[in-house]
Amino acid sequence: MSVDQERLRMLGAAVERLNDMLIITEADPIDPPGPRIVYVNEAFERATGYRREEIIGRSPRVLQGPETDRSELARIRDHLAAGRSISTRLVNYSKSGRRYPVELTISPVLGADGRVTHFVAVERDLTERLAMEARQRQVQHLEAVAQLTGGVAHDFNNLLTVILGNADLLAEALDTDGTHRGLANAIVEAAQRGSELTHRLLAFAGRQALEPRAVDVDRLLTGMTDVLGRTLGSDIELRLDTADDTWHAHVDPAQLEAAILDMIVNAREAMPAGGRLTITTRNVRLDDADAARGPPARAGEYVELRIADTGAGITAEHRPRIFQPFFTTKARGSGTGLGLATVYGFVRQSGGHVEVRSEAGRGTAFSLFLPRSAAPADAPRAAQAPATPRGGCERVLLVEDDLALREYARYELEFLGYRVRAAGNAHEALHVLRGEEPFDLLFTDVIMPGGLNGAELAHEARALRPSLRVLFTSGYSHDALIDEGRLQAGVRLLRKPYRRADLAAKLRDALEAPAA
Repeated sequence: MSVDQERLRMLGAAVERLNDMLIITEADPIDPPGPRIVYVNEAFERATGYRREEIIGRSPRVLQGPETDRSELARIRDHLAAGRSISTRLVNYSKSGRRYPVELTISPVLGADGRVTHFVAVERDLTERLAMEARQRQVQHLEAVAQLTGGVAHDFNNLLTVILGNADLLAEALDTDGTHRGLANAIVEAAQRGSELTHRLLAFAGRQALEPRAVDVDRLLTGMTDVLGRTLGSDIELRLDTADDTWHAHVDPAQLEAAILDMIVNAREAMPAGGRLTITTRNVRLDDADAARGPPARAGEYVELRIADTGAGITAEHRPRIFQPFFTTKARGSGTGLGLATVYGFVRQSGGHVEVRSEAGRGTAFSLFLPRSAAPADAPRAAQAPATPRGGCERVLLVEDDLALREYARYELEFLGYRVRAAGNAHEALHVLRGEEPFDLLFTDVIMPGGLNGAELAHEARALRPSLRVLFTSGYSHDALIDEGRLQAGVRLLRKPYRRADLAAKLRDALEAPAA
């Protein structure tokens, strides 16, 4: 074999192994019926479904369809007629009718006399790349919405703490007046519903203070069977299919239960005439190639919790928006549109991700990929009966920038018997701590103006007074207190909105804990 023949053999082998499609056509005719195909490589056969022997001699026009841009085809025709190269994008169709976008470059091949004899087209299927870009845009959009949502929820929680607390005080003061006490209780109930709403907003925003631990997901599901059945109703069949060797997941069990219930309610709404709901678990390993397909997947080991229904499915139009807060296809007044948004935020904050597969009329399947835990599953925690609020006589430095909330917190602390000094920001608090007045506990908000947040204040305060206990309060989880989605070790946080019993319990926990 000559050197030239060997080069041609190697060139042919390389072309056959390209991932990009290669098409060679004759130069004429440019106009219908179009130039005839004389060669295609293996990548073309894989992408289009046409075998080489059935496509040779036909025109590339066979790949065109309803969504192929006619104006772009006209531009391509003009370039080819002038013997010029062109790069563009088009929508093509496979033999089976599958629509796929391509990026292509068409170049002329000149003969010995300088005339165009053939055209060579190199095409790349953009389906996966465009899908990945769409997922990236969706994730970026959701993260931007989440950042805004977290800030709004923080401000609402400040307001709700004041409303809820003062409504409680009003109800106590009206103990002998049944009519007006009922009005006060109505305010309490409304504030509690507002609290639940902000909790869901924070869950979507990934700003919860999660308490993850090793969870046996199969055991958790088994324990929920009765409540899941009651939630679905008698006309929906529940199937539970768990693997024998399912790993333990590293998640907050209470939030996982809430997420499962949200998805069950969503599935029930999709099956008004009845149907079947199947819950499965399995172990999944995602490698770098899996993760490279696009966000939000990351390489690692996961427990996949899959919830599939036989309901109405989700239309292609609605699918990109299902995790957006307040988006719902239900009738007005039938839902807040926060269920799936809450699930999305919780799973993402836990270090996992959510995938959805659905077609209109063919049901929906949600997969929650929960990060694996190497530790043995913790025993379920027993529910504790609410205790009577217990106060004390210790000295507390209260730091809160919101005036109304600061006054409410001072009242409650003094009602519980504590001696209180209040400050409006971290700098005022440090000025007090540099004095001689003794304190047993620093009770501080996390987010404050003035360039010094609550976590930084606590650090400075402990440098001044090493034995000082610290209790944080916040309307949402702040990066200063959170490490990979969970509270940092040793951090005590009272979540807003809080009531007297919550405040009393957290104060005693902080004051009676061993000194750091």
